[in-house]
Amino acid sequence: MNRLALLIGSDYDGLQGVRPDLVVMTEALRARGFVVRECSPAEATRSAILAAYEKLIDDVGPGDAVVVYYSGHGGSTGPPPLPAGPLPAGPPPTGPLPTGPLRPADLQYIVPIDYGESTADDFRGIAAAELSILQSRLVAVTRNVTVILDCCHSGLMSRDGGLRLRALRGSAPYAWVREHLDRMSLPLNLVPTESNPDAVRIVACAPGQRAFERLTEEGTCRGVLTDQLCRALAEAGETPVTWAALLDQIRYRVAGLMFEQRPEAEGPADRLLFTTEEVDLLNSLPVTPLGEPGRVRLDAAVLLRVQAGDEFVVMPPGRAAEDRAHRVADLMIDQVAQTSVEGPVTFATGRSAVPAGARAFRTRVTAPQIAVRVPVDHPRNEQVLAVLRTTVLARPAEPGEEWTAEIRFDEAGGVVLCDRVGPLHPPYPSDAQGFADLARAVLIHAQATQLRRLIADPTASLEADVAVEWGLVVDGAQHPPPVAGTPLTPGRRIYVTVHNRADVPVYVSMLDIGLSGRVSLLMRGTPSGRLLPPHRAYTYGRNDARQQLAGVKLSWPARLDPAHARTETILVVLTSAPQSLAALEQPGIVRSRSPGHGFRLRDMIDQIAAGGSREVDPDWSDGVRYEIHGIDFEMTPSLEQWPR
Repeated sequence: MNRLALLIGSDYDGLQGVRPDLVVMTEALRARGFVVRECSPAEATRSAILAAYEKLIDDVGPGDAVVVYYSGHGGSTGPPPLPAGPLPAGPPPTGPLPTGPLRPADLQYIVPIDYGESTADDFRGIAAAELSILQSRLVAVTRNVTVILDCCHSGLMSRDGGLRLRALRGSAPYAWVREHLDRMSLPLNLVPTESNPDAVRIVACAPGQRAFERLTEEGTCRGVLTDQLCRALAEAGETPVTWAALLDQIRYRVAGLMFEQRPEAEGPADRLLFTTEEVDLLNSLPVTPLGEPGRVRLDAAVLLRVQAGDEFVVMPPGRAAEDRAHRVADLMIDQVAQTSVEGPVTFATGRSAVPAGARAFRTRVTAPQIAVRVPVDHPRNEQVLAVLRTTVLARPAEPGEEWTAEIRFDEAGGVVLCDRVGPLHPPYPSDAQGFADLARAVLIHAQATQLRRLIADPTASLEADVAVEWGLVVDGAQHPPPVAGTPLTPGRRIYVTVHNRADVPVYVSMLDIGLSGRVSLLMRGTPSGRLLPPHRAYTYGRNDARQQLAGVKLSWPARLDPAHARTETILVVLTSAPQSLAALEQPGIVRSRSPGHGFRLRDMIDQIAAGGSREVDPDWSDGVRYEIHGIDFEMTPSLEQWPR
């Protein structure tokens, strides 16, 4: 089997991370045996990119492993919106959900270096339909295809100088792209209705979200997806890992850096990396005995986000975690390295060694922690470390480690917690009360970060056809949400609608992660979730008694720095049975767990609220299933402050 990669980079409009992206991706793929071809920014015109893709199709053979990678801008253009109208009077419908007139889909494209020369008769972008057809032709030769797109298709300029969006500031006219596609007479039968079932697609963000490039801790500008993907590939090494498991780890890390971007793996994501072999998601780790008696190492433990204090059961080859009667040993992790973890084992009766092929299954997990960068050699550094020791959900960042938050001192000696955007509160005085307030701010930010990381958790999927939509309310009528990256201002009103298209009921709860990170329960009248019967819809922001869509009014916290636009997140939590989320507003709540299985979501919520550890239930097939949808939107106190 040959391994061939085509790397395309376009730094149109001054993107700084494209060339470093090509360097680091070349290194990552060559380490895995790929021969790399590059279409560099100096030559990445529309015609050159298409010619390079055509040559790739000509040169590969059946069974070859192929990677197509793009780093650069993405663009999207849409037709004029359909007229908005008020919600129909009366109670929500009881029958099948109504469907309105279909709006033509937005047209997406990537941006070659000569995109600026486009005219109405000569569009120089490469439309998504063109890329889909090329991919289908490639898959017809070999099914082992991986496409990686580090770009996005909507948004404006970033609001922070350290970040830049990989989306154009202005889109091509819709008519240009539509007429371009019509002129080409493309074989549209090669464009799949959904994703191509034979190609893995790694995308920088979900539709409607934004992809960024940023300075890394090493001082090099790179795309966020490219940087984290290459790190994860290096950490995985030779361990058999699926794309789904790898992207789960990447999403978790990116959520701690910038929660507006959530990378995704589309298509057959249960394949092992760069193969067509499909396996179940990674749920155990290989065990390697160390020279020191009674100690073992778990390689690639970063893929399961293993931490000090986590507990495992070590099972012989072919045995599942539930079969504890045949366990080899119990393991407690006490050392965490960059890609592996170590710990002492307690052998079961009659066992004295770890057999070859043994696997470790996690049985207990400690509370996840965010990494907080602290000032170095500051006279009050010890007090800052003491603050972090009181907060079980945070720890000091290691030198060179990616951090989620940072503690700074200002010139007057005040102490403040900052995220990647800027300060989260006014400076606190450097006294006992000030450090107590700082500890509370760290806890709030850590809870918000961990909650955002629950979005799209695949481990206990609801497996029901439920759709979530949101938008603006103007004069009692629904309007589409703003283009991703367009900020909202205080006083605007929004709505959120959940459509249950399934034949089974679901329970709906909503949490707001505010601009400063504070978590609040939105549907206080039903703290364990509102029952949504089959084929019904519920709209948060609609007064059913008045048959009126009022919407929910947005606001800006009085003490939050207005110099930086920020992201607010609404979590829509869908469950198969009632589940209380009140612990997030009342961290002092302590609940005893009932016997049996099925409390994974509740345990995770309680752990985020109060820390501690929770058991890992190996079987929640009969338990409460759930899905968490995230709605992100930018806010700024005034549009006059928004950078254009």
